[in-house]
Formats: sequence, structure tokens, C-alpha cells
Amino acid sequence: MVRRSMKPHGTVIVFREFAHSTDGEARPAVVIRKMDKTLVCFRISSKYENKSVAIKGQYYPVQDWKSAGLQMKSWIDVGATATIDLITISYKQMGNLSFADIKG
Repeated sequence: MVRRSMKPHGTVIVFREFAHSTDGEARPAVVIRKMDKTLVCFRISSKYENKSVAIKGQYYPVQDWKSAGLQMKSWIDVGATATIDLITISYKQMGNLSFADIKG
């Protein structure tokens, strides 16, 4: 398990379980806040074009996606937060959002 000093606006890869299953996948997220045993994050997605107008309204484009450690153009889903339990889920830091992306 990777345990680094994580600051807000850092991008990470975390393992997320699928709903109603123990299976899952490693997915990117941006850290909003780190507490003692949890990370509070927004999910990051590279899927945008086929989303509904309502969902697209909740997505913020990552302008400097390469410096954030992302492999392709991506969007931050600001519609809901995800809480990552650091006791049971590992994460790996990828990069950081640029000042332009933080400022929005």
C-alpha cells in the first residue's frame, strides 16, 4: 500500500469496487481533502462525449491533464465526492492539478 503525504489537488489512482460486486478497477481521482484515515476525492473520467447534458454539467475539463499525470484528456466529476478508506484501499499518487485547473 502506498502511503505518501497527500495534499489537496493531487491526482491519484485508487481501486474502486463496482456496485454490488467485489470486482473493480483502478481509476483516477483528485484529492479534495485528506483526513486521518480517509481521502475525500472527486472521480476523474475520460468519457464525456456520450454523457447526458445533465451529467456534462457536472464535469469540469482538466486543462493540464498531462501535468496531472493523466494519460488522456479527462474531466473531473464534481457532482459527488468519493471517500477512500486508507486502511483497506491503496492509492498511488500520479501528479497534481495545475494552478489553472485549481482556479477553474
